[in-house]
Parts: sequence; C-alpha cells; structure tokens
Amino acid sequence: MLVGAPNTGKTTLFNALTGQTAQVSNYPGVTVDRRFGRILNLGASGANAPELVDAPGTDSLSARSAEEMITLRVVLGLDERALDLAIVVADATRPTATLYLAVQVLELGLPAIVVLTMADELEGSGPDLDGMSKHFGVPVVQVSARTGAGLDTLRSVIQAALETPKVAVPNIDWPPYVLDAEKRVIRA
Repeated sequence: MLVGAPNTGKTTLFNALTGQTAQVSNYPGVTVDRRFGRILNLGASGANAPELVDAPGTDSLSARSAEEMITLRVVLGLDERALDLAIVVADATRPTATLYLAVQVLELGLPAIVVLTMADELEGSGPDLDGMSKHFGVPVVQVSARTGAGLDTLRSVIQAALETPKVAVPNIDWPPYVLDAEKRVIRA
C-alpha cells in the first residue's frame, strides 16, 4: 500500500510501478478513493504479481475527511486483509512536512519501507538514507518516479520486504517531556 501526504508523488509512483495511467495533478483531492494495480517487474507476473493500493493522501492518521478515513481503514486493515507492506511516501524536498505520517505508520509496528520521492528536484546530495534507515528501523529509498531514477532499487527493496517481512521498530529519540507524558497516559 502506498500511503503519504497529498502531493508527495504517490500516484506518479503508483503509475510507475504498475504501468497504469491514473490521473496526477498538483492539488489535493485528486485521489479520493483507493486504486489497485499489480507491481510490474517484481519477479511474479499477471495475477501473481503483488497488488499495490494507492490510497488518498493524508498528513496524519487522525482522519478528518472521508478520503483520510479511507486511508486510515486501509492502513489498519479494516476493509481488506492486513497489509503485507506499507510503502510510506514522503517528499524528499520537504521531508519534515511529510515524514510525520511515516512516524505514525511505523509506531503501529507495520512492515514498512519509506520512499523519498522527487529526488530529481533536490539540490545537493539529498538526505542521509542510511542514517534515516537506522533511525526509522526500515529501509529508506530515494526515487524520482517521473524520471525513473531509483525505481529498480525500490523494486528490489519491495521484493526483499515481501519475502522477509520485518516489523518496524523505530529508533526515535523522543524528548523527555514526551516520554513523561506517555508515562502519565499509560498510568491513567
């Protein structure tokens, strides 16, 4: 399943991985329901190829609209079977604005990978993918779905994650005030 904030390139990535031509636009509300497709060039073909779900964009798992509720239900496995893999899509040009959702998905303990899109728009070398991977406890891949850069690497990472699912164990250093608040909530 592809999950990410609006305008992070989810549907462009969906099209690149499945060969479909779903509508792509740079404004919220384009993807208002789930799209389904089969991932191409991932070992299996046809009906045996892994299914990919493109869910509506959401900034967090605190659903505030009908579209966000669709995404939440898919992430939680309430409408279909449980997810085999959450592919969390974040914009590499604005990671702090789009990685909050990744933290929420990882805190659920779902098998996941993080994909930083729009790599072609980065100035300089981009983020430290190995450092991010260690921090989040899951693979982090950088791609440009528009140009195709990084898609073969992403397919390899998806294949490996599907063959050996790994529960995410984020290595997040929360500030002491957050940990104290968590303890108070747990005791309540």
